[in-house]
Amino acid sequence: MISVGIYIFASFFLFLLGLYCLSSKYNILKLLMAIEIMMCSATLNFVALASCGAYGLVDSIAQAYAVISIAVGGSVIAVGLSIAFYAHKHAKSLDITKLKKLKW
Repeated sequence: MISVGIYIFASFFLFLLGLYCLSSKYNILKLLMAIEIMMCSATLNFVALASCGAYGLVDSIAQAYAVISIAVGGSVIAVGLSIAFYAHKHAKSLDITKLKKLKW
């Protein structure tokens, strides 16, 4: 059986990868992918910590939170893709530095 520490390390690595992509990329689609990676790392962390109790017992509240997190992540990506589609339609670019003309 794989220990919980490996899952927490993988979650931490994924979160750092998403944070790096979020801080260094300028494309809207890459930023959305970075946000999704960060949300998946948080979900992995919840599921890993839910299973570290007594052998065979799993915390159902953490798993319910993970399922809700996956659903919220899907809706966030759907809204983000619609915003990216709108930005590309009006500005002909997905670069966030060139989207300043979309201000009110």
